[in-house]
Amino acid sequence: MAALLRKSSILFALGAFGGLVTALAIWLAGLAGVTALFGVAIAPELTPEFVYPKLVWGGIWGWLGFLPLVVTGWWLRGLVISIIPAAAAWFYFLPADGAGLLGLSLGLLTPIVVLGFTLIWGLVTEGLAEMCGVYARHPA
Repeated sequence: MAALLRKSSILFALGAFGGLVTALAIWLAGLAGVTALFGVAIAPELTPEFVYPKLVWGGIWGWLGFLPLVVTGWWLRGLVISIIPAAAAWFYFLPADGAGLLGLSLGLLTPIVVLGFTLIWGLVTEGLAEMCGVYARHPA
């Protein structure tokens, strides 16, 4: 039980950190005009109201590390698990925020931009999990 609680806590923390990195990436992309260059109206202000949900949901999505995926390499695992939060954004969060299905009212390339940001989350989270030995058979 202690091992499960330990792994759960670590996965949540790593996912939350991935959420922080993603929030900063989204903010910087908006600030630098990168999202506008793609015709996507995503340029948030760096506020607690913007960052906090990314931390919480990043942590929750971090628990995807419990999925028994048969992939080799942290980067491939990061790519695979990042599809799940992207799909949640496309089909639930963006429509609930009034951005339409896939967020298309923010721009035609919104689904690709959203996937790019969730890829950042997945790669950061799984890269850190690899560095921390989360998936090692005999963690330190």
